[in-house]
Amino acid sequence: MILPILIILVACLSVLAPILQSYYYVVGYRRGSLRNDNTFHEDSSRKVSIHIPVKNEPKDIVRRALLSIRGSNYNGEMEVLVISDDDPATCRELKEFSKDVLEEINGSLICRGRPYGRKAGALNCALRKTKGDYVIVLDADARVSENFINTIISFSNKTGHPHISLWKAYNAEESLISEALAIAEEFANASIILGREMVMGRVSLVGSGCCIEKRLLERVGGWDESVLLEDVELGLRLESLGRPVKTCPHNLLVEMPATYSAFKAQQCRWAYGAVELLKRILLGKYSLSLRSRIEWTIYLSQYFSSLFSFILLSLATIAMLIGGVMEDLSMQTAIILMLAPSILYAILFVNHAVRYCGKRLLRALRIIGRLSCVTLSMSPSITYSVIKSFLSLPFEWRITPKGPRKPKMSGLQILELFILAVLLVLLSLSITLGKIVYALWFALNIPAYSYVVINSLTEKI
Repeated sequence: MILPILIILVACLSVLAPILQSYYYVVGYRRGSLRNDNTFHEDSSRKVSIHIPVKNEPKDIVRRALLSIRGSNYNGEMEVLVISDDDPATCRELKEFSKDVLEEINGSLICRGRPYGRKAGALNCALRKTKGDYVIVLDADARVSENFINTIISFSNKTGHPHISLWKAYNAEESLISEALAIAEEFANASIILGREMVMGRVSLVGSGCCIEKRLLERVGGWDESVLLEDVELGLRLESLGRPVKTCPHNLLVEMPATYSAFKAQQCRWAYGAVELLKRILLGKYSLSLRSRIEWTIYLSQYFSSLFSFILLSLATIAMLIGGVMEDLSMQTAIILMLAPSILYAILFVNHAVRYCGKRLLRALRIIGRLSCVTLSMSPSITYSVIKSFLSLPFEWRITPKGPRKPKMSGLQILELFILAVLLVLLSLSITLGKIVYALWFALNIPAYSYVVINSLTEKI
């Protein structure tokens, strides 16, 4: 009886996050939260400090971020601190390359002698040197509009809450992966940001395009250097303090991963960090209400959908080999439980892509299919990251490559190729044994791994 129960349990856990995201989207849609209000109220009375942590970033990427800041129409005092964790020679090159722009925007480049604490350490270094009333954090790939600073400062000053902006991809046409992720980001803006705020009254802090009052940031102790998701962690502490994060409905242009390898590395890092925070929430480190604690747990489990899919695949293999009637029935139930929410999510996603992103129906269907394939195929790697995080094993943190330094293709995905071969063997075995339910499940997984393997060979992802 244990195996059937595990199969049903894993199937239920795998759909919690998609159900929650679908609910947030519907709520946001019905209440009109999909409108992107780019209006602002002029407020130049506060000094703003913009922090840009960089490491192994192309010089022209950093310079473009600085140029976009120079084009801002903010009339108040402003300083820009670029914190580099590069080696001294690279840091000097970056400083010389961007010297003219830095001088125009009252900017300075800080070369940290010892790059401890990853991104959080760099941001804490900048915080200690900050003279502004408000801190705006940007990644090196960010591009701000002329009204961005005015808008986010206006929202933060008026409400007294930290605010985040809405990400919008500027490289959507670069590759098949970046196109899919650009639409996924638009859908996330409508669901787990605007829709979530409608329901919960707060959102998760993101580390690029956020604005926080300096005194508040110092009050909570700055950025936590011991976790990978330092931005989400800070948002949890702010909520515990009674100052939850809100949304400024203004776009920040960002660069999306353009290859499968880059996207997988990013998701593995986020999954590892999500487990770190989930452990803290379950141990009661943050002063959250029961409702908020449950919601955060489900929200962070969005990074575990791939994990649950891989676990279910493993359980299905065991059940096929040693199971009986109960296992067969549980597998049938699991497939139904997973397909129903997935179909609802796909309908909402495609509707959004067509109505709000200008995609044709066929193109939108291809995009959701592409996303499904790449997210399912990376499930073994994400499973490994989650296990490492649960066991508190170290994680090798790497910057997501951007600009001209990023590879143009992923290359052959060996692990995905191996899983595909195993699936084909299991499909043949299940058909031979007359286990049609298991054959169906293996057949549903094969297209995802086939897509990634074939397209990596043909250099399309």
